[in-house]
Amino acid sequence: MTDHELLLAISNMFDTKLRAELQALKEELRTEIQEVRAELQEVKIEQQKMKAEIQELRAEIQEVKAEQQALKDELRCIKLYQENVIVPRLNTIEACYTGTYRRYASYVEKLESTFQDVEMLKIVVAEHSEKLKKLA
Repeated sequence: MTDHELLLAISNMFDTKLRAELQALKEELRTEIQEVRAELQEVKIEQQKMKAEIQELRAEIQEVKAEQQALKDELRCIKLYQENVIVPRLNTIEACYTGTYRRYASYVEKLESTFQDVEMLKIVVAEHSEKLKKLA
């Protein structure tokens, strides 16, 4: 065999060996690419789920904000009603009871003396009644 033929045979052997190894690498790469694609698909699915959950959370947050605003409005109405209706009525009731209390408090001493006077009158009337019976 000539040098050229030997070199050609060696080249063919390398080509055959390299093709086999390249084929194995290609298969390994295909498998890894498929695994990566599957993982990417799973990530996309998870991402879509997360986006859906985020949308749900945003909707719930909007509902809570709307409820919060409604509560604030209702509280404002309650405060206004309390300020404009209830407090003035309570003040009127308080003034009425306070005035009545003061009147009665000032008459307590007079009432005590009136009771004493009435007791005295009873005694005097009883004495006069006895005197009148004796005279009659």
